[in-house]
Amino acid sequence: MADTLWEGIFCRATGDKEGLKKAKAKLNTRVQTLRTYCDDNGLKYKPDRTAVVNYKKSMAGFVPADKRKKIAEIQRKGLDISGGSGIIKVTHKASASQKPPDFSRYAVPDDMAAVMNVKQSLMQSFDLAEGDIDLQGIRNAETLEPFASQLIRIQKETGMKMPKIIATDVIDGDLCCIAGYKPMENRFYISSRYFNSKEALLDTLKEWSSKGVLPKQAKSLRYLAEHEMAHIRIPDELLMTDGAKKIWKNRKLLNDNDQDIFEYFADAVAIYRMNPNSNDSNIIKAIDYLRNGGVTV
Repeated sequence: MADTLWEGIFCRATGDKEGLKKAKAKLNTRVQTLRTYCDDNGLKYKPDRTAVVNYKKSMAGFVPADKRKKIAEIQRKGLDISGGSGIIKVTHKASASQKPPDFSRYAVPDDMAAVMNVKQSLMQSFDLAEGDIDLQGIRNAETLEPFASQLIRIQKETGMKMPKIIATDVIDGDLCCIAGYKPMENRFYISSRYFNSKEALLDTLKEWSSKGVLPKQAKSLRYLAEHEMAHIRIPDELLMTDGAKKIWKNRKLLNDNDQDIFEYFADAVAIYRMNPNSNDSNIIKAIDYLRNGGVTV
């Protein structure tokens, strides 16, 4: 599947919208074929086995030389080709300030009944089936419950559709990854390491925001939910236009996360929804652009 994934990444980077649609369709077909095979043979489908971890570092192994040259040219111009993964981490430029917490410092209580209650609430609110939500590894609801409540609130206010929700210990092998949406899989991932300790998660967000890794507003579960759901609502194609790139390039660079255009617009939505009276001209331009593109902010 790596060749198909890279085909999509290259199309995204070069602005080939038609090629991107075909690559997405091809990848979805392959994923579904694998899932069907697993179901028919009593096997458990593991999405992490089909992911390309640290794909930027492995580019030479999957992309032909002529395409590598084109992508390198795009990267030199300051564009990110991560594909709008929606994962809260610095994807364009690594930051020395961004480190995972020492999880051993935090207590992890067990309350599986509360976890099941949240799952039922999510299923009902988003019309998801039992198999659409996998909370394996989540041991309590101290983080999950307020986070899910915010997701439900956003759904009521925007009408967004929720993809499948998958909990996993570490997302794509990245210990700094808290949560993220993968559009090609139509799955929203959360890290059970972070979600098992509300204190650890909030301490991490506060530290990263204070060090300029994330926006200064990114200190709460509400911000995390607003940011991630913005990724789901914003079509990738809308951020590949000259208009979006102009807004992004003219922004005030206030944190490392905003060096990625997809993260910048998700940040703008989260900041605006938390403070609709914001007078930040950069935020207002981003919100107006998304609304004109049909996004319910």
